[in-house]
Amino acid sequence: MITAKEVAYELFNGFTKAGMLNTSAKPNMATGISINPASNSDSTSKWIWENYDFMNSSVQAVGYEEYQDDDERKGSEAVYVYLSNGSDRSLQKLEREKDGITIHVRKLSPIIVKPKASINMASTSKLFIGANSEIACGSSCSPANVSYSGTIGALIRRRNDDNLYILSNNHVIGGCNHAPRNTIIMSPAPSDARIDIAPREIGRLEFIFPLTSGCPDFVEPCAMDAALAKVTNPDIITSWQGDFIDGYDTPSRILPPKTGMLVKKFGRTTGLTRGVITTCTAGHMPLLYHADGFNALVYFSNFWFIQNYGNDLFAHPGDSGSLVVTNDAQAAVGLLFSVAKQGACMLPLIPVLTALGGVGLVSGHGLSVTAGKSSRTTNSPQLS
Repeated sequence: MITAKEVAYELFNGFTKAGMLNTSAKPNMATGISINPASNSDSTSKWIWENYDFMNSSVQAVGYEEYQDDDERKGSEAVYVYLSNGSDRSLQKLEREKDGITIHVRKLSPIIVKPKASINMASTSKLFIGANSEIACGSSCSPANVSYSGTIGALIRRRNDDNLYILSNNHVIGGCNHAPRNTIIMSPAPSDARIDIAPREIGRLEFIFPLTSGCPDFVEPCAMDAALAKVTNPDIITSWQGDFIDGYDTPSRILPPKTGMLVKKFGRTTGLTRGVITTCTAGHMPLLYHADGFNALVYFSNFWFIQNYGNDLFAHPGDSGSLVVTNDAQAAVGLLFSVAKQGACMLPLIPVLTALGGVGLVSGHGLSVTAGKSSRTTNSPQLS
């Protein structure tokens, strides 16, 4: 039986061939692609042509649902086609079915990753807790010499390495490939300094996953926007996420994302918010990066969309780098790396940590919430 994932990839490839993706080569231009897929023998191209309402649309992305094995909705997964134009009501009229799989159509605004957009977003809370003002995950951070801010995601340890590391995005602490190794990372970010909060050095940039730009025909799409900073003073930072009232310790357990998961995060701009994981991208999708020294279209693959939950906006600029956890905070699932009007984009955490060498998250470090005093215990991380 054909799956939603297979249909999603078939549609992605068909839209690409038809020149309908918003960044694919335009039909009948440089590539000589025909805008009449019916002339092609494959069934997906014919389906696209027969459902001609799509032909006047700019396809932003294709996604698919993936439920947990014990979810009663398993086997009824749908495919989502995200368009950059049209109203929600008009787009719902485009909904179709292919090979027994329901295809929903939704609007998705183009996603622009612009670190300096955080300047216009006020921070919701200090997120500095404990007797010695330990710095909690979810707090503001940035390199020392920039005028923007992002979020501390989590603390991790690397195999055969006694150092602690801070996990966040490349575009938050790595300067979009342009920050030198050993760049000082501050919390709060200098742009977030206030009378009662002075920036402190929390680490030095150690490693980035490079952001690369170029046509996916020739350049492998990115699957990571992540970076590590080596902690310079373990006594001033904690694995606790957020504040004392609503906060929680970073879980050491890690799960793969699934459709319908209710999740939450602490971020520099919006603090604690909740959302619902919806779909995983099929193929790749372009994100436009605007940063000092790096203005480029970066194609990303293998990331998930998170929909706003209720009236909560899951994320705003400045929340990039936040660790996304399950609603009960018992497991981590992803790393927030971009936002759109309709929600947010999240990298699944297991591939990120696997690419770092099978490392895991640190919990229980730096603060005993029950005792209200510092603690130096660190739980062993694990991948689930």
